[in-house]
Amino acid sequence: MSEETWIVAIDGQQIEGEHGAEQVRTLMRTNPGRQIVVWNDTMTAWADPATLAAFREAPAPAPAPPPAATPAPAAVSATATVARPPASSAPPAKSAANAAAAEFAARGPELKNAIQSDVKFFKGLLDFGFTEFVTPKIVRTLYILSVALVALGFLGLVFSAIGSILTGIRLGSAFAILLGIVFLAVTPIIAILQVTLARVFFELVLVLFRIKEGVVNLDERSGSGA
Repeated sequence: MSEETWIVAIDGQQIEGEHGAEQVRTLMRTNPGRQIVVWNDTMTAWADPATLAAFREAPAPAPAPPPAATPAPAAVSATATVARPPASSAPPAKSAANAAAAEFAARGPELKNAIQSDVKFFKGLLDFGFTEFVTPKIVRTLYILSVALVALGFLGLVFSAIGSILTGIRLGSAFAILLGIVFLAVTPIIAILQVTLARVFFELVLVLFRIKEGVVNLDERSGSGA
């Protein structure tokens, strides 16, 4: 039977991914004084984990009774030969397989969160009702593409300006040389302005989505407190 998982929010900020009961208990111990709420598909509203039976610490098991005394073994004569069992050692292939399995088990939650994030992204692309937003998940990629396009445009203008200067020198045209120099001086300023505008635009997009998340969290709090 698979472990029950929970979505967790701390002080109104939802933590990415789903968490098991032991992970939620760890968050409760390491965040004293902060408001922690949980939710999953079996609940109708967010709730304090301290009020749920799934997060109550199990009582410590009773100590096991001491083992009964065993009689001392009979003395072995000095002439007797005692057989020693051969030292056991795991085969290298088995040790490597155990290490790989342990590493995979340790990275299990991380891989699960990554797979769930990819699934939500592709589901969002096919969400024609726009109930799932994918922009916050790809805004970093879009910004990198914007900077790359600005860099390509910058290089194109620089080569064009150099070509204009060389053409003016070859044809003896002072106007072409002056135009190339002006383009060569203005091109870095244009590139910086374009990158700045792209950064401001994407930051505004993220701010709007964070405002939307804050409003949703306030609605959920008011609904759970009603």
